[in-house]
Amino acid sequence: MKKLTGTVVIAGSDGDIGRALVRLFAANGVKPVGLSRKARHKTGLSASLRLDLSDPKAVEAAAKKLTARGKTVRCVINAAGYFRKTDDASWDKDVLRHNLGVADNLLKTFTPRLAGVEGARIVTIGSVDCKYPNVNSYSYTVAKAAVKALVGAYRKRHRDGRVNFDLVAPGAIAGRMRAHKAEDKAALLQPEDVARVCWLLCSLGSHAAFEDIVIYPKTLAYSVP
Repeated sequence: MKKLTGTVVIAGSDGDIGRALVRLFAANGVKPVGLSRKARHKTGLSASLRLDLSDPKAVEAAAKKLTARGKTVRCVINAAGYFRKTDDASWDKDVLRHNLGVADNLLKTFTPRLAGVEGARIVTIGSVDCKYPNVNSYSYTVAKAAVKALVGAYRKRHRDGRVNFDLVAPGAIAGRMRAHKAEDKAALLQPEDVARVCWLLCSLGSHAAFEDIVIYPKTLAYSVP
């Protein structure tokens, strides 16, 4: 693996996965720039920008601010996400906006800025629900399936290879979102598991391409119809 150079941007740096990413990258000598709605956690970050990632103008302004500071962005990791349980009849626009909308904003804003940067990657963290639907929230499943399709479309459109587009689709993760469930948290994925996959992707050169990486606890039978 090549030494990771350039600026790494972590969107959703306040979440469980985002914080695990910050810790891992910082421990390996790379202090990322964090983008988040509340920007409460700043340890391990070189800078922290507070913004609504679902607002395209706010994401564009943040990207311009990074450029103005003379930073060359090499990797963007989208660790932002939002889940809310809904009934069958509900169509939750907030779930769509904070999953599909955020992914679209980040891809649209940073793709042209990363073009030509050696080893440039945009890593989008989706969900195993894009492959195995979640019956507790149709909106979430549809949003994550759309995110998968969006990343695939960017990958196909930008075949020149100047930017790699990766999707990491994790299953159940022990964290705040599942804190209320009575289950063995040790048997679930940990945020650090997802962070390690992202570190591997960002550490590779641009010659190494991936499509979709699905990772889930082996104790859960996601493939059962």
